Amino acid sequence: MPPERVVNNWIALWLMHKLAKFVNPLLLRPHTCELQVPGNPQNRYPDLVVMREDHLFQTEKRLTITLAMLPPQFVAEVVSPYRNQDNDNYRRDYIDKVQQYQQRGIPEYA
Repeated sequence: MPPERVVNNWIALWLMHKLAKFVNPLLLRPHTCELQVPGNPQNRYPDLVVMREDHLFQTEKRLTITLAMLPPQFVAEVVSPYRNQDNDNYRRDYIDKVQQYQQRGIPEYA
């Protein structure tokens, strides 16, 4: 079986391919879009981001959606496996990122 990171990439790319049928493909960013969020860490690199039209111009020089910009339309995270709720993967994927994305105003986390 391939390493987790490879599988996560496949899942994110599959999702991007599916979303491209409904969303302008120029707005789709897998793994490459830096997203500023409140808290620590201050930046996340989601597995898939659907930017807003305004972001295309705003991120021409640096692919970063800052706190001063509107939040992305959609953020997808492929969660990592975990053994129990005390696991670091669980905390990062189900608590930390969710709270940061809620505070950032990303619709599916709000």
